[in-house]
Parts: sequence; structure tokens; C-alpha cells
Amino acid sequence: MENLESIFLKETSIKELPNSFQNLSGLRNLLLDGFRMFLRLPSSILVMPKLSWVLVQGRHLLPKQCDKPSSMVSSNVKSLVLIECNLTGESLPIIFKWFANVTNLNLSKSNITILPECIKELRSLERLYLDCCKLLQEIRAIPPNLKFLSAINCESLSSSCRSMLLDQLETPCFDCQEL
Repeated sequence: MENLESIFLKETSIKELPNSFQNLSGLRNLLLDGFRMFLRLPSSILVMPKLSWVLVQGRHLLPKQCDKPSSMVSSNVKSLVLIECNLTGESLPIIFKWFANVTNLNLSKSNITILPECIKELRSLERLYLDCCKLLQEIRAIPPNLKFLSAINCESLSSSCRSMLLDQLETPCFDCQEL
């Protein structure tokens, strides 16, 4: 199936992508959209050479338990969109390791409370979207090449964190009612 370039799965009950998914060698775009279902991502997506855009919406996103971030290579994905995903403190470091080459990352409407320091390892990241992360309180680090950050309607983000971001970024975008 090397000619298949895009897969869009919407409102399915899929809980896990099979390891054979890596056989879709021509796949460039992957969209998984559903109703708050659990989704386990296999590390086999890391070896898909043409996969450059991944969107997952409305899922409890979990890397497979057996996948350890220290033993894996990063994917070629450049744009990763995880909207309305239930992301845990344990899953974010693994996701950042898996997708270390992203230039565009969208975590909008997720339930994260702290963006961990390991985000600074995303050295290619240029654009970060955290819009409507209503529980987000703290951003512990900024990737070195980040050019744009949008954190609109992040109601719990501390004013000291906002000030720090304003000082460090050329193009931050906030809903600045509290500043």
C-alpha cells in the first residue's frame, strides 16, 4: 500500500493502531478523530519515512507501555496536532521523544497542567499552540528555536509565567486580561 498518502479515521472505536501500520510506506497524513476513546500509538509510526502530519483529536492518548523513550528514534513528522487530548505527565515526555523533529505542535484544549522542561528538547519546534488549555499553570521551558507561542484563553497560567514568556519570545500571543 505504498500509494496511500492519507488516512482519516473519524468517530471510530479503534483503540490501537497495529504494528503493521508501518507497512503504509507512502503515508503522509494521519487524522484520528473520535469521542474520548483511548488510543495507543505504536512506536512503529516512527519508522514511516513520509509521515509528516499527524492529527489526533478527542482521545486519551497513550504510547504503548512497552515503548521506552530512550530506546527509540524520532519520527519525521513535522506537524503534530493533539487537540482535546487527555495528555498525562507520563505520556508527554514519550510523545516529545517520538516526535522530536516537529516544527509545529498544537496541544490546544488539552488537560495539561504543566508543560514539562523536556519540551526544550524539541530543537526544531518553531510554532507552539496551547490555546484553551484551561488547566495549564506553568511552562517550564521554551524550545531554543521557538518563534511563535499562542496561549490564548489559558486561564490558569500564572502571571509570572506569562511575564517570563513575554521576555523570552519574539511573538507570544496571550489573552492578556490579567497582565
